[in-house]
Amino acid sequence: MNFPQRFIAILFIAFIGTLSYSQTVKIDNLRHQLKTHNNKDSIRVNYLIAYGEEITIYDIEELKKCAQESEIISNKLNYKRGLAYSYLLYGQLYYNKSEYKLSLEYYTKAKQLLKSSPTDKGLADSYLGLGLNNYQLALYTQALDLFQESINISRKINYIQGISNAYNYIGICYIHKGDLNSALNALQKSLELITESEDNNIKANIYNNLGRVYRDLGDYDYALDYYQKALNIREVLDLKEGLSNSYNSLGIVYEIIGDYTKALEYFNKSLDLRELIGNPSRISGSYNNIGAIYKITGDYNKALIYCLKALEIKEDLNTKSYLGENLNNLGEIYFLLDKKTKALEYYKRALTESLILKEKKGEALTYKNLANLYYSFNNIDSALFYATKCYQLTNYQLSDIDLLMECCITNSKIFENLKDYKNAYKYQAQYKTIYDSIYDADFIGNLKNFELQAQYKSEKEIITKDLDRQKILLIKKQQQIRLMGVILLVITLTVFIFFYYYRQISKKNRKLFLQNLELVNIENCKEEKTDKKQILIEQETEKNTLKQIEFLMLSEKSYKDPTITLEGLATMLNTNRTYLSRIINDNYKCNFNKFINTYRVKEAREMLCNKEYKNLTFEAIANKVGFKSRSVFNEAFKEITGLTPSYFKKSAMNYPGEGPESISRA
Repeated sequence: MNFPQRFIAILFIAFIGTLSYSQTVKIDNLRHQLKTHNNKDSIRVNYLIAYGEEITIYDIEELKKCAQESEIISNKLNYKRGLAYSYLLYGQLYYNKSEYKLSLEYYTKAKQLLKSSPTDKGLADSYLGLGLNNYQLALYTQALDLFQESINISRKINYIQGISNAYNYIGICYIHKGDLNSALNALQKSLELITESEDNNIKANIYNNLGRVYRDLGDYDYALDYYQKALNIREVLDLKEGLSNSYNSLGIVYEIIGDYTKALEYFNKSLDLRELIGNPSRISGSYNNIGAIYKITGDYNKALIYCLKALEIKEDLNTKSYLGENLNNLGEIYFLLDKKTKALEYYKRALTESLILKEKKGEALTYKNLANLYYSFNNIDSALFYATKCYQLTNYQLSDIDLLMECCITNSKIFENLKDYKNAYKYQAQYKTIYDSIYDADFIGNLKNFELQAQYKSEKEIITKDLDRQKILLIKKQQQIRLMGVILLVITLTVFIFFYYYRQISKKNRKLFLQNLELVNIENCKEEKTDKKQILIEQETEKNTLKQIEFLMLSEKSYKDPTITLEGLATMLNTNRTYLSRIINDNYKCNFNKFINTYRVKEAREMLCNKEYKNLTFEAIANKVGFKSRSVFNEAFKEITGLTPSYFKKSAMNYPGEGPESISRA
């Protein structure tokens, strides 16, 4: 990690620590107001509600006391708004305790009281709470409708945090429905809205959910990156519930990549925190994950104990969330213990739950397990029936790469048994293509390097957090004055270091800028020399497929279509997505997204150099070249050129020449 990167990381930690301290100050001030204002009036109710909203993720018992006292006073005063907000606190309290039916009851009461006040943010929060409980009960369609209603109300009153929260939970619902593109879109909207906010708990939740999306897409380096961002924030804020979720998420990634020792370590860390908090729904999830690790490592008796514990909790809570996964785990364990009748019983229950809840991923997983079970019974017709259904879901509707690979293996062995070697080879070839594209040497190397960086960040965060705690103890008596001092110190240090390294950074960026302008000239020359007539010749060969791709990119500029996908491009080329993905990986040394973004950035870079477009906003340029949002454009431009679009444009406009050609001649 070079100095600028270290400096930015230290500033990020200091900024989060400062905001965390600011929140501590706010909580302490509210406690002081409650101690000094003992009158049982609406003012005390408002203090109780504000205090309850601040501590909702920190202290369940304190939250309960706030809800009870504010309810009692509001009833005596006939203070309807205070009573409604008391119900919101109760709703959050029972949601934290996984008592979803009670939580639903209180959020419904709050909504009824606030319906006559359509501009009150509490109404938006009540719909959000109702959506969260429906999500936990696996009623995803109802949850999505409630979250959308919360957004509609929040937009009317410009309640940015409410809109961001709702988009975050919409993203989670789409994850469970298997629609990862919609999930990614919703989570990016949520992150864009909350970027300027001081609510770092929400930011950590969004990072964690983005990690989940990239994990399901098979992009594990991105997944680990977002999970680590969430963990960094939660460690500074000391959020036990959030930390337990981060540990659990990291455990799942390490389970996928085959590091079962590290996965078990993270799952046990998560379980310890969840047992300390006393959240039965989360404890059930940890039991299920630990059981899955013991199943993989061959300790089936331990696996059975943990998974049965998980199921018992779910049945006590009457919750459907992750029930299909739990039932599938139990079915697989009984299958491995050679208790196949028992395995079939659990698989059938899992399939019923998945079909009722319309969970496509759970449905596909159960089809795969049923196919393997019937294959072991030598019931090849039933095995082929379920294997085909699994493949249809994973290959055409879901984006779960790992499940698709397992499905290919199952189909291959069934067709081999039927002596249909052509189809057996087809599935083997698809499996190998996917495997090679994900688990190549470069990927594993990058992953190990990332783990070292993440470990360094984690150690640094621990040291910084200890220092912050010591500072808080020293300056508690003069909180506001000392806070301003800390902020002033950070600003002074920032300015000093910025000017000290300004010349070095400027030289580096200048060099990158000139290199990128030179690339613009080279690409312009390449475009002029492209022979369009030769592109469509000999479509069956790889060479001509590449020419067709270049034709679509350079002449048709297909990358400008913001909806373009790997499957869509494959259709244009009259080929399949697997073959096209391999060609792009082999010849351009990148995945499909980076391949498309490279063409978009090249055109954007050229537009930024051209004074004809100087009045266009960055968003307009991003849209013209095919990006859906400015944030995605900024990230891609920085990754490919090494510079931000704003710095590049400023440098281009100030350069003493008439564009890229003049700079090249210089």
